[in-house]
Amino acid sequence: MGRQRARFKVESIHAVDASDVPREEIWRDGASVVRPRGVPMTANDLTRRGDTEARRLRVRYRTPTSLRANGVPQERPSFGVLLRRIRDRVSALAVFYGDGPLDIDIEGIARKADGITTIAAVFRRASWRRTSARTKQKHPIEGVIGEAVYEGEGLGELMPLLRLGEVLHVGKHASFGNGRIDVEVLG
Repeated sequence: MGRQRARFKVESIHAVDASDVPREEIWRDGASVVRPRGVPMTANDLTRRGDTEARRLRVRYRTPTSLRANGVPQERPSFGVLLRRIRDRVSALAVFYGDGPLDIDIEGIARKADGITTIAAVFRRASWRRTSARTKQKHPIEGVIGEAVYEGEGLGELMPLLRLGEVLHVGKHASFGNGRIDVEVLG
C-alpha cells in the first residue's frame, strides 16, 4: 500500500454508523463478498440539521475531481453535472453491491439539479500519477480542486444524494480517492 508498497493483510471489515462508530462485521478473511447483515445505512441516515431547508450551499472539491458532461471534462462543474454523476455512482453501486436499481425519479432529479445556479466558483486543475500494482505502469489522474457555492429551490430535497457523494466520492477514479467533496449548508 502506498508509494513504498508496504505489505498488510486485511482480516476483517466492520461497518460504521452515521457517527463513524464501528458496528457489525461485514467481511472476514476468506469471504468472497462484502455484505452487511443488519439494517443498511440509507442516504437519509447521513442528513444533518438544516439539510432539508437548504437553499444555498458550498461544495468543496478536496481531491482531483473529474466530472464529464456529454464526454467533455468540466473545468467548472455545474450543480446539475455534479448531482448527475453522484446519482450515477450511487445507482451503479446499488446494482452491483446492493439490492438492485434505485427506486428514484432519475429525470426528475436531473431537472431539479439543473434549476440550481452557481453563485461563485474557484477551481484549479490538479493532476497526479498512480502506479499500477499489477503492470507497474504510471497512469495520469486529473481533475479540478476548488469550491463552488450553489443556490436554488429544491436543494433540500437533493441533500441526501449530496451526503452520499461525500461518503462515496464522485467522478472518474473515485475508487482511488479522487472526487472527495465536502458539503456545507450556508442557508
